[in-house]
Amino acid sequence: MCIERRRQNTRIASQYALVSRSSTLIRAELYEELQAREAILREVSRAKQRVELVGPQGLRPRSLNTNKQFLHRTLAATLTKTKSKRRKSSKDP
Repeated sequence: MCIERRRQNTRIASQYALVSRSSTLIRAELYEELQAREAILREVSRAKQRVELVGPQGLRPRSLNTNKQFLHRTLAATLTKTKSKRRKSSKDP
């Protein structure tokens, strides 16, 4: 009798542990879902404000501007390296 009660108690304890773990996971998932909903609502309200201020083009986020000086210098540096390699390889038969 005593052994059976212990087995039942351990089963109940293990089931309780599983339920408590799953409820913690459910709480975490619900919290994440709530956070996602709030983030979406914030984005929508910001988009609405942009549309009111700027108009229909406020819906589209601004495109990133290219740093043209950096791009020009980088391209120039790589082109000079490739040109010098080509010259060296064409001189050596």
